[in-house]
Amino acid sequence: MPNDDDGYCLLRSFGSLAELRAQEADFYGAAPWRDGPREALVSWRDTCGDTLLRLGPAAIADLRARNVPPPMGA
Repeated sequence: MPNDDDGYCLLRSFGSLAELRAQEADFYGAAPWRDGPREALVSWRDTCGDTLLRLGPAAIADLRARNVPPPMGA
């Protein structure tokens, strides 16, 4: 999504694929998600994709360090 002001990317880190699956099942199966913002958010998006990256601790720390919001008004 380079140069896409309407594009968003969500990155999450899990200790294992089993942990990812368990947390997603808990979250997406819960009533607060199903009965809350789910429909509005799902209908709002144009596309959705999943990518699994296996990264070591140093790479994850680097991504976190680079996650700095742009200055206000930028």
